[in-house]
Amino acid sequence: MDCAKAELYMTAMIDNELPVKDSLEIIEHMELCRECNNKWEPSEETRSKLKHYTGLITASESLKKKIFSNLNDDRKIIYLKPALLAASTTFLLGIGMLVANLFSLPTLAQLHHDMPIQLVSNDVKKLSKHINVSLHKDKLVQFENASYKLQGASKIGGLFKQDISLVSFSNDKGSTISLCFLPDDYRINNCHTIKAKGQEFKCGKLGNCHFTYWKQNGKTLAVVSDVLTSEEMIDFALPMV
Repeated sequence: MDCAKAELYMTAMIDNELPVKDSLEIIEHMELCRECNNKWEPSEETRSKLKHYTGLITASESLKKKIFSNLNDDRKIIYLKPALLAASTTFLLGIGMLVANLFSLPTLAQLHHDMPIQLVSNDVKKLSKHINVSLHKDKLVQFENASYKLQGASKIGGLFKQDISLVSFSNDKGSTISLCFLPDDYRINNCHTIKAKGQEFKCGKLGNCHFTYWKQNGKTLAVVSDVLTSEEMIDFALPMV
């Protein structure tokens, strides 16, 4: 590396725009080039960058000693910094994931595909009691008309989550439809709106699942399927509105 390139790279390193490999080349150049060493080493900003990269990359022992002596620091930090940084990062990521899981809500696709049926039954009253949601057989008539039979229901909740309930239907071909009862503030971005019989339905797709959802009686209701379109599922939703 020549002096002109080193000067260009040094500016990029100070601006946090230089890869670690190129940063190592600058350090090696400064060990050999007295002019660049005298020009850049006194800068506090440069000293900070050299200290950082000396601790995070593999360099020769003699090179580390030289740079370290110029910075007047305790050499042990060179070896402790990567380990402490990795441990701290791992710990913080773990805490972040734990908090996210406590407060986050599952997607409609996750509910439809991954939520196991807790109570297998076609008894509407029994399922209503299990999920604490008032189901009425006459409002589920469209499922029956389309040859989808009631299979069962599930309910989940947690310390920091509002309850979520799901009722599952399937037909003889193995296709399933999920009717989900969600918190009122449940939202999905990038949906399109369809109005039918005075009701506003939000429609969209997540993965291979189509869905439609709407607000009703302080809850968000959603119909999810991997074979029907969102528009087709509005026909299943209308009797419940």
